[in-house]
Amino acid sequence: MKKKILYLIIALLLPLATFAQSSLTPYQRRSNQIILKYYKILAQGSGDRRFALLGYNSSDVAKAGFNLAYMEYAYKHGAAAAKRLVNAANAELRAAEKLKNSADRLREFYETDKGMVYKTVKDKFALWMQKGEFEKQADFEERLRGSTKTKFGEICEDAFNDITDVLLHGSKDNSEDEKIKLEKQLDTYDSENEQFTMYCTSHGAYTAVVKLHIPISEAQDFKETFEANDIFIDKIKDGVFVGNIFVPTVLVISRIGHDKLYLVKADGIIDLNTEARVDSNKMEKFTVPFDKLNIDCDALKGYVYHHQAISNDNTIYDYNDSYVEEKPSYPGGEEAFYKIWNDVVYLTDSDMTYNEDVHIILTIEKDGIISDVKAYSDTQRLIPLALKVLKSMPKWNPGKNSELDPLRVKYDFYASAEYK
Repeated sequence: MKKKILYLIIALLLPLATFAQSSLTPYQRRSNQIILKYYKILAQGSGDRRFALLGYNSSDVAKAGFNLAYMEYAYKHGAAAAKRLVNAANAELRAAEKLKNSADRLREFYETDKGMVYKTVKDKFALWMQKGEFEKQADFEERLRGSTKTKFGEICEDAFNDITDVLLHGSKDNSEDEKIKLEKQLDTYDSENEQFTMYCTSHGAYTAVVKLHIPISEAQDFKETFEANDIFIDKIKDGVFVGNIFVPTVLVISRIGHDKLYLVKADGIIDLNTEARVDSNKMEKFTVPFDKLNIDCDALKGYVYHHQAISNDNTIYDYNDSYVEEKPSYPGGEEAFYKIWNDVVYLTDSDMTYNEDVHIILTIEKDGIISDVKAYSDTQRLIPLALKVLKSMPKWNPGKNSELDPLRVKYDFYASAEYK
């Protein structure tokens, strides 16, 4: 119970940012008065001279020391007495909300995940829209004509990276504030879909149910060697807003002491208050509508930036290109490939004088489907058989770059044909 009350206090105090006294709204001034009032009671009642030394007349000191004062007061006077004070403070703070104006609501919005993104984009883009001190007017106008949409997209992408970095690592002022938490445990392996289920919680409010694909041939060893402390989130690649809270939906995770990275995707989001799944209609993709930023720029009116979680690079890379970090492969490996191949493509006694290899060139698309399939062989009879079996094969595992983005990869190899 004591812990629950403490979280409630933190939730009430966090939105109250530090401002110069002259710039405070009526709501902020009244809230500060309430916090200072109850901080004095709690601090003096704790019997700890530290609070007297810090001083009681600073609302900043009150905010910083409120929770410690509460805990020490509860220790000395009992949880019930501390709870009564907290309830009284909460009641006064709720009553003060009637004083909120548009500036208060905007400030509170800017302290949410979505609000931080909007404010970052607005401030940076407005700055870019200004003419530079050492920029000619003609160059300034040409820059706006030629680069406005591109620059806006770059700033939005930077804002996505900024917010995910804060959620992963905390802010500079509070690096221990873990806002995205990966539940480091494994559920029972789903052998049919070859995956483990894991959970990633955002702000203690919503949990994304993510699926970690591990081939069945590796699953037992993965689970037996799995330790909770050796797995962590390496990167957030995509997410959605539920209200103003950002919830990751595509993550890259890694294990200490292992080179491999794993891409996991959400298979639903759970509201921790109701323990029910969040309706997809209540999830908003990571977008930045320009019209909501209140910036004057005719070129971007009506434009909405959409975050691209996966690269839209359509270049066809060679199999041996170093950019192809994870090479494409046939599911189950070479043994599984030849199990299908040898049933259709084989040599007979009449083929004794011919080469036993079939030269294959194909492209493995981002989704694993193979295209542009070509086959060459000295044994002409094998070519249509090879094309038939290749085109009937299931999807391959696509090649990926270091960010785990799937790539289009050209694969040039030889497959041997056995005698039957």
